[in-house]
Amino acid sequence: MRYDSSTHTDLTDEELIQLVQTGDELAFAQLAARHSFRIWQLVVLNSRQTRDAEEIFQDIWVSVWENIGNLREVRSFGAWLSKIAYTACRRYYTPKSHTGGEILQSTEKLAETIDRDVIAYFREAELRAEVTEAVHHLPEKVRTVAVRYYLEMWTVKEIAEELDLAVGTVKTRLRDIRTLLRKEFDVEEVERGRIVPREKEISEPSREKIRGDFEMKLTFERDELSIGGETLRDVIRKTEYAASTEEEVRPFLNGLYFNFLEDRMEVVATDGKRLALVQCDPPNPRVKTNGFIVPLKAVKEIPRTFPESIEVDISIFENEICFTDGNATLTTQLVDREYPNYQKIIRESSKGKTVVSKDQILSVAQRMALLANPKKAYPICLEIGTECIRVSTRTPELTEADETVPVASGTGSVRIGFDARLLIDALAHIDAESVSIEFLEELNPVLIKPIDDDRHISLVMPLLLERYA
Repeated sequence: MRYDSSTHTDLTDEELIQLVQTGDELAFAQLAARHSFRIWQLVVLNSRQTRDAEEIFQDIWVSVWENIGNLREVRSFGAWLSKIAYTACRRYYTPKSHTGGEILQSTEKLAETIDRDVIAYFREAELRAEVTEAVHHLPEKVRTVAVRYYLEMWTVKEIAEELDLAVGTVKTRLRDIRTLLRKEFDVEEVERGRIVPREKEISEPSREKIRGDFEMKLTFERDELSIGGETLRDVIRKTEYAASTEEEVRPFLNGLYFNFLEDRMEVVATDGKRLALVQCDPPNPRVKTNGFIVPLKAVKEIPRTFPESIEVDISIFENEICFTDGNATLTTQLVDREYPNYQKIIRESSKGKTVVSKDQILSVAQRMALLANPKKAYPICLEIGTECIRVSTRTPELTEADETVPVASGTGSVRIGFDARLLIDALAHIDAESVSIEFLEELNPVLIKPIDDDRHISLVMPLLLERYA
């Protein structure tokens, strides 16, 4: 099921639901787009094979459209939707609903009907059964929370509202649940939609099949992590301006790259002329995910979709990523490309370093940009010395304008040219009273950093001034 989610993007779920109840199909398309990823996860977890999941998924949204008019408490939409989805999964396998389609195919039949990942599909079905059995054998005190979270894919907030519990209490019970599943049911990892059994004895023929033409895929959700809403909005604001807007020419640069290292997460954007990088604490110390590229169009929607969210959950499934705070959901395809090795561009040493007031250098650059020749990439020249920075430009009338900015401290000197717009963008997205400008030679990129924050780096490539004289 595909929806055009390009409209109604600024509306809340509650506003969309009210429009849907009046018969607005575009509002329904946007509502479905926001929640489809989570519902698909629920369906995959509670169905026996992919063919069944696709049919159930279609049935769910038809049922939502037909019954949403009866929904009185729009704030409970997420829980209501989960109930419809879970009920649809169970009803699909009743004898009255289907006579043969629900029977899990044998591995031999799967080999004939599925082109790839045969063993993976079969193994996923086994894992789903293990998830369900383990959850339903939990102690009664925590079982209800476990069923809703692991099987019905409710959010923590929805569970808290439904059971009249504090959010902290739900999180505590989930921690207890994970511990019980690890110890009592002999599993290695317990994640949302995923349970990995300890290594069991496998017959040699089975091992040969697994090692053969098929790649084992034991998970149907790759990763799930959480990040502070303020942190997410902040890293986007400080980086997205540097991403390329040439979607068709260089799609791998048309987005933000989220890179996960051992002790931090790095968010990077570059268009080849500039680069912005922000480091922050990892969303989850135990996360072991590869980096991914979120397309720029979706990146721009995140602050609008989660303007005040305290925490945002991020789920990754194959080449799709989902952001949600329990009230709103944003889903998009990831950019399926390899991001360039940006760390090679950022050098660790420099010839000189100058500390200057950010507002002063920004104001001067803005004034010079107004005078610079727009037909020649708005060239301005910075003559950086140990006592001041002289900023100059040649106007279209071939007259020269210049201003000086005092520096707080400095070592080394250089004469270097910039596209004024790139320099202004870098300075405007730095939150600090003073910045350090680190340089090497006139044709080497310049690093601009907040004086009190080494985790935010802006890089600007220079111009060859002679070309723009």
